Amino acid sequence: VDAWTYNGVVPGPQIKLDLTTAALIDSFKAEKPDFAPGEGWHYNNSGYVLLGAVIEAASGKPWHVYMDEAFFKPLGMAHTRYGNEQNRVIPGHVDGYTRKDDAWARAAYLSMTQPHAAGALVSTVDDLLKWNRALHEGKLLQDASYRAMITPVGKAVESNYGFGISTGTLRGVPQLQHGGGIPGFSSYLLYIPGSDTSAVVLYNADGGRPGMQGVSSIANVLAAYAIGKPYPEKKSIAIDAATLKQYEGVYRVDKDVARTLRVVDGRLTSQRTGGSAFALIPVARDTFLFEESMSRITFERGADGGIKAMRFFQEDEGAGVLAPRTDEPMPGARSAVELPAATLARIAGTYAVPGATLTVTVEGAVAKAQLTGQPALEIFPESASRFFLKVVDAVLVLAPEAGRSASVTLLQGGRETVFQRTD
Repeated sequence: VDAWTYNGVVPGPQIKLDLTTAALIDSFKAEKPDFAPGEGWHYNNSGYVLLGAVIEAASGKPWHVYMDEAFFKPLGMAHTRYGNEQNRVIPGHVDGYTRKDDAWARAAYLSMTQPHAAGALVSTVDDLLKWNRALHEGKLLQDASYRAMITPVGKAVESNYGFGISTGTLRGVPQLQHGGGIPGFSSYLLYIPGSDTSAVVLYNADGGRPGMQGVSSIANVLAAYAIGKPYPEKKSIAIDAATLKQYEGVYRVDKDVARTLRVVDGRLTSQRTGGSAFALIPVARDTFLFEESMSRITFERGADGGIKAMRFFQEDEGAGVLAPRTDEPMPGARSAVELPAATLARIAGTYAVPGATLTVTVEGAVAKAQLTGQPALEIFPESASRFFLKVVDAVLVLAPEAGRSASVTLLQGGRETVFQRTD
C-alpha cells in the first residue's frame, strides 16, 4: 500500500493480444537481470511463466491442461480452470472493475494468456479451501518439496518468501499466504498450520475507495476471528488539536526511509518515504491504528514526557520497527503552478517500459497519469516539465522541457523509472 505500483503485463494495447508461451518469454528474455544470482531477491511473475514452460516441456501439454488433469479434477475442484479457453464464456464468471476518477468502471481487457502460470486461473472460495487443505496437509507434494516452498532462504529471508509461499505470523500464530491481482481482480489465500483455518478473499476489482480495507487485511481479520484472537476494535477516542500536534515530525527508520507524521484536516496521518499518506485512528494514549489496514503505531516518550520515537507494527504483528524522532524539517507542501493550455497539452500521450504503460491525459486544465492496472491519478505542475502527485509521494519529470515530450521519468521511493513515448 506504500507505493504506486503496476502489474507486470505487456505494455499498451498489446495486453489484449493472445500470446503463446514462447512469445511471452520473448517479451522479457532479453531484459538484463536486476542482480547476480544469490545477491538479491525480488518477486517476479516471469519466473512463473518459465515454470509454466517447464511444465509444458515435461508433460507435452499446455501448463493449464496438466494442472487440471493432475490436480484440479482429482481434488474435485470443478470450478477452477484456465481463464482463457478459446475466449469462451465461463459460467458464473464475474466482471472485473477498477476505480476511474471517483467512480467505478469496467477494468481494461487483459488476455489471460499473458498472466500465464503466474495468474491466469479462475476459481471460487470453496475450491480454494479444497486446494489449501490438500496442499498443506501433504496430499500434493513430497515433504521436501513442501518444506522448500514454505521456507525462505538466502536473500528471500528478509522478505519472508519461500519457493512460492510467504511466511509470517497472524496474532502471534504462524501463517502461510499469497496474494495477487490483475486488472479488475484481487485475491488473497491464507492458511494457519495446525488449526485447519483458511481465509480466502476474492475481489472483482483492482482498487477500492479511500479507507477501504484490501483483500489481505480482510483475510487477516477473518482468520484472526476464526482462531479466537480478533483484532482490537477501531474505536476512536477524543484527542484535542494541541495533543495531535505533539506527534508531528519526521521519524527516521534508516538512511533511506522515514515516516512523516502530520496533522491533516484534524487527523494524524502517516506517510512513508515514497508512499501515500494514510489516516490514523487514535484508540489509546500514544496508540493509533491505520484506517485502511490492521497496522498499528505506538509512540514512546522520554523522561521529560516528550515523544522520542515511534514504533510501527505491520498488520499489528511482531516487535515492530522502531523509528527515532529526528530534528529534520517537515517536508514542505508542494505548490502547483498554472500552465498555458498548449504547454500542458504537450505531455499527453502513452509511455512505456517493458512490463508497464504510463498514460498521461489532459482535459482542460487537469492532467492525469495512469499506470497499467491502476486508477488514474491527478498530477500537478511545479514547472513546465515537473509534475507531482498528492495521493502518493511521487514525481514525474518530462523531457525535453519544451515541445512534445519524448519520455517521462517516475521518481518514487528513491527509484527512477524512465518511460519512453510510444504514440
